[in-house]
Amino acid sequence: MGRGRTDTAGDCSKNGRRSRILHYLMAIYLLDGLPGGEYARFIKIARLLDVSPSTVSIMTRRLQMKGLVELIPNVGVRLTEQGLKILSNYLWKSAILEVLLARAGVDIDNCRGMGLRMAEGLSDEDAWILYKVLGEPKYCPHKKPIIPPDKINAENARQIALCCGISILQIPNNRLQPTS
Repeated sequence: MGRGRTDTAGDCSKNGRRSRILHYLMAIYLLDGLPGGEYARFIKIARLLDVSPSTVSIMTRRLQMKGLVELIPNVGVRLTEQGLKILSNYLWKSAILEVLLARAGVDIDNCRGMGLRMAEGLSDEDAWILYKVLGEPKYCPHKKPIIPPDKINAENARQIALCCGISILQIPNNRLQPTS
């Protein structure tokens, strides 16, 4: 079994930078900035993340350069298919870990937060192994659907985070200022 890290976010492997990217992707997602859909407004992202609009502008430009968002100045930003893939992969890993933790006897109220914190360090390879070992669970401990990242499409994309009521505040790391 591989222990190496398969990093879906490419060169975003440093934990702080990766967490910031996940925060921004989640904020855009929560503000309906799905691929081909509406644009999340910069001011709403700033409010949600409790950062300045200029910080949002800087970070979204960086995300655009990585191909994770589509950006229109003075309008807003929305996820690209690649950005949605990274976010859905992270949330899928979290859901798999929730199932594992619940089966190990962890209180269901603690499973979500623990799963989110642990998901960043779980390689894609190890996540698929866990998924298979757990019997390819269809539902998390909260009885909400688990959608593998390879099954995400325009019709079910809204379910990836809302299934368990995941919010931006639950993703680990509160330092959201961009780094150079």
